Amino acid sequence: MTLRERINRNPTQAAAVAAGGIVLALLFIMWQACGGKSGGPGKSYYSVDDGATFFVDDSNKIPPFKHEGKDAVRAHVFRCGSGEPFVGYLEMYDPNTKKMMEDAISGKAPPMAYGGYSGQAMVKKPKSGPMSWVPLSPMTTELYAQTVKVTCPDGKAPERVYPD
Repeated sequence: MTLRERINRNPTQAAAVAAGGIVLALLFIMWQACGGKSGGPGKSYYSVDDGATFFVDDSNKIPPFKHEGKDAVRAHVFRCGSGEPFVGYLEMYDPNTKKMMEDAISGKAPPMAYGGYSGQAMVKKPKSGPMSWVPLSPMTTELYAQTVKVTCPDGKAPERVYPD
C-alpha cells in the first residue's frame, strides 16, 4: 500500500501526524528563536549589508530588526579550513510571520492561534539582491535546499562558526 493510499484510508490519523509535526516544528522554532538555551538568550550573527560583513547580537531577535538605522538579518557564518569566516546564507521572516512570532513570544497570542503559520524563515545567498529571498513551500523546496547548502571551493563541507 502506498503512502497516498494510507493517507486516503486514514485521514484522521494523517491529520493527527501532521498536527503533531507542526507542534514539534513550532516548539523547535521557538526554542531556536530564544537562542536554543534555557538560561537566557544566546548570540547569533547578523548582517545589515547583504552578508558583506556581520556582527553579533542576541539570538532572541527576530530578523529583520533595526540595527543602527538599517535592517539586520540573521547571517549563517562558516569557515573553510583555516580561512576567514564568511556568510554562507542569510535568513529573515516575512512581516506577517515575524508579527506572529513576536505575539506568541510576548504572550499576546498562542502559537496555534494562527492558521497556516509555518514559522519558517526565508533565506538567500549573500550579495544576491533584495528580490532573492526564498520562502519554504512545496514549490520552492529544492531552491530552498540549494540556498542553505554551503560548500567550500574544494567541494568539501565548511565548518559552522558560532559567536563566542
